[in-house]
Amino acid sequence: MAPIGTLNGPMPNPRNYKVRVVAQFLGLELNTTPDFVMNVDNKTEEYIAKFPTGKVPAFEGANGFKLVDSSAIAYYVASQAGSNSPLLGQTAEETAEILQYMFFAEADFMPALAGTVYPLLGYMPYVRPSQVHSEEQLFRFLGVLDAILLTKTFLVGERITIADVGFTCDLAMAYTTYLTLEDRKKFRNVTRYFKTMINQPAFKAVVGDVTLCVKRVEAQPSANASKKAAKAEKKTEKKPAEQPKKAEKKAKEVDEEEEEEDVAPKPKKSQLDLLPPTKMPLDEWKRQYSNTAAIKPDAMNWLWEHFDEDGYSFWKVEYKYNDELTKLFMTNNLIGGHFNRLERARKYAFGNLLTLGKDDDNMVWGYFIVRGKVIPEEVSDAADFESFSWTAADHKDPKTRAEIEDCFAWEGPNLPRECYDGKTFKTDGQGMRYARPKYVVTSVTALGGLLFGYDIGIMSSILQMDGFNEYFDSPDPLATGVIVSSLTIGCFLGSLLSGPLADRFSRKITIMLGALVCTVGSAIQFASISRAMLISGRFVNGLAIGFLSSVVPMYQSETAPPGSRGRMVSLQQWAITWGIFLAFGIDYGCSYIAGPRQFRLPLGIQIVPSIILLFTMAFMPFSPRWLVAHDHIGDARQVLGRLRAYGHTSAPEVTEELRLIHQTIAFERATKASSYWELLRRPNRRRTLLGCGIQFMQQFTGINTLMLYSPAIFRSIGMGSVQSIAMFQAINGLVNVTSTIPAILWIDRWGRRATLLLGTVLIIVFYLVLSLLLRSYDALTNLTSDESVIFNFGPRGLGIASICMVYLVVASFAFSWGPCGWLIPSEIFPTHLRAKANSVTTGTNWISNFVITLTSPVLLQIAGWRLFLAFSIIMAANLILIYLFLPETKNLTLEEMDALFASSVWAFRSASSARKDENCHSVDTTTAATTDTDGPIAEDSLESYEMTATV
Repeated sequence: MAPIGTLNGPMPNPRNYKVRVVAQFLGLELNTTPDFVMNVDNKTEEYIAKFPTGKVPAFEGANGFKLVDSSAIAYYVASQAGSNSPLLGQTAEETAEILQYMFFAEADFMPALAGTVYPLLGYMPYVRPSQVHSEEQLFRFLGVLDAILLTKTFLVGERITIADVGFTCDLAMAYTTYLTLEDRKKFRNVTRYFKTMINQPAFKAVVGDVTLCVKRVEAQPSANASKKAAKAEKKTEKKPAEQPKKAEKKAKEVDEEEEEEDVAPKPKKSQLDLLPPTKMPLDEWKRQYSNTAAIKPDAMNWLWEHFDEDGYSFWKVEYKYNDELTKLFMTNNLIGGHFNRLERARKYAFGNLLTLGKDDDNMVWGYFIVRGKVIPEEVSDAADFESFSWTAADHKDPKTRAEIEDCFAWEGPNLPRECYDGKTFKTDGQGMRYARPKYVVTSVTALGGLLFGYDIGIMSSILQMDGFNEYFDSPDPLATGVIVSSLTIGCFLGSLLSGPLADRFSRKITIMLGALVCTVGSAIQFASISRAMLISGRFVNGLAIGFLSSVVPMYQSETAPPGSRGRMVSLQQWAITWGIFLAFGIDYGCSYIAGPRQFRLPLGIQIVPSIILLFTMAFMPFSPRWLVAHDHIGDARQVLGRLRAYGHTSAPEVTEELRLIHQTIAFERATKASSYWELLRRPNRRRTLLGCGIQFMQQFTGINTLMLYSPAIFRSIGMGSVQSIAMFQAINGLVNVTSTIPAILWIDRWGRRATLLLGTVLIIVFYLVLSLLLRSYDALTNLTSDESVIFNFGPRGLGIASICMVYLVVASFAFSWGPCGWLIPSEIFPTHLRAKANSVTTGTNWISNFVITLTSPVLLQIAGWRLFLAFSIIMAANLILIYLFLPETKNLTLEEMDALFASSVWAFRSASSARKDENCHSVDTTTAATTDTDGPIAEDSLESYEMTATV
């Protein structure tokens, strides 16, 4: 095939790559100019005659057609394959979408990337604020692309188009020079997409192998710095003919000169330091602002009480050119840049500047507290000071005071517009003392787990109490199953209702509702005078536990940081074990009481933690993800600031997490519905099956058979008295509590997958031994011959060994299936479906629990030891399913779960690939971009870029 034309420009070059890769995809032959010299060949009269702008790359077709601009050339080359070219759109809609992404790359992404990387490479002057601003834009656009690729393999349709080729070539500079491993983890979908594209044969044929960035490029020294270094080096050279004394003198002069150049001028003393002492240290106010839970009224009351009007003044700050502002995130970046230029004033000022309004109609507005009565030099000296109006404000005026309070709280009726975002200007907070809010929040909500565990454990020993059996006419196994399982039916219904409630009224309010309902249900049980009333009370309690068991883990996972989310949610399981232990212990103590009080007191005590949970939850924050989903962005930033950065709402980790949450929810709103049917559709079906499967498998570990009916097991192996049964049951609860501690401490290090696999193997082994021990006990006590006895320790020895096996099964469950069964479903679903998904997965748990609790007393009576053999077989099946299908989720943010579940359904392959180093790609420095503009760039810049990429 004859060449379609000649591509003029230096090689290698990402703009040239774009055109050459397109030709390679389509099997078209294209001439190139490997000896092209930048700023020489493109300035000749012949070149200018063909291409008057002097730009590269430039294309000259075999038919004489001439074209510049890499995207235009690539599009033309793609069209040479005919009207059905696979790289072009097949419909008007596809064509428009391709052009959309090409324009996005050219007009938005590449300027941000160039502004970030070019100053570091020496292509343009390095101005730190400008470079930081460009980096913020770059990460913003990468976030947008990451959200787009959440459910896509390629940008347009299910095939590679010219848009993919162009964007990948533009991404190459970012991935080879700037985006380190930590950066790439933030944009997993983009990274997957980039790796998919660069491993296409057409890319490899043109570009070769690509190396991912290990260390960011650093700013190149300026020309003046290089000259000074050369001058100093020249001065220090010794001449052979010089006398030693003269050489020493010269060296001393050089040292003194270098020292004069290196020593920075002493900072000018601030006039503010000469002001009379103030009664209100500004740092103390900043500490109050950061640590006080409620800005209004608590923190503001402190400010008005301690404000020193002689030492400080209030200033209203507004941006002068609000009519020029466009995108909200760009406005917020403008505030960040202004704060950077106010660095000298951090010791003397505090304030909030808010981004108010909406895209293309927003403003910058806020208030500052400043030392002194006039605007100090530390503020007016900022480069962009003239872009803002600073007006003295009278804090005694009620309207002004109300505006200040709303400004500092980021919400309220006195804000000019709705608050989208903002930044707080204060110190970095080093040396300040703070509470650990994430533990406080988790511990309070874990009371829901305590109630859950108490309700599970309280009936096991009550069913064996003489006072209970006398009052309720000794229920038979079926009646016992109904009494116990009535709780689980309520739990099932409560968990289904919890999803819509948590979405509409918030996770926090739903937890408070659960505490209130639990109080009512406990009171009904305490006052029960019939089986029907007892069953009704347990059903009402079940509704409450359904709310709490579904919403508490979800609330904890949404408020916990990614690195400790496993530990935080595991506290819920630990609280459940404490509830079970307390129930067993109280049952043991009450077993010595005669009459109905023997069972009424344990049933009534649970009212106490219910009331405590109800009142303490009133002081807990709302979930930041629920706040963002309901457009309370300012409130979400305040909550994240307190949970992640000890009150610093403008901390980088707070801004980054808020960006991820807002970006994900915005994308979900635009592309997805929020209904239960979504759980059964791709790509959520896999997560739904996994979440429901985990909860189903947790119940079929048989743990509730052991917890609820172990007294019957103990009685069957010769432990006859109520007191001895209650004591063994209390020990069982203590084993459960202590064995959960390893999960709390190390589950974020071990991972969910490894923890479940280990726990499952241990449970299988201990169940097998337990079933053999019980079989031997039956054979030894019920047969005249001991031919069928496998273990012969005597009845008492077999009984003690069986109890130990029960404890070992409980211990194995407590560190594995206990916490992981609630943790995994609470973290794998997207925000817009999380509440509904948790209600469904928790409902699966409770309907499985109902089956277990209803049938266990009958099966224990009929099957005996064979029931535990059946559980060991079920656990063997669970082991296979976990190994095949459960991916590792530790250390991922809730927003990163989408990328994880977009990968292979085979979890053992994902686990294997995850252990490989992301940087294990072969290296070829020619993949580094040499220019990202179509205009001419100096040859020495090309050499500098290639050297930097090699490093």
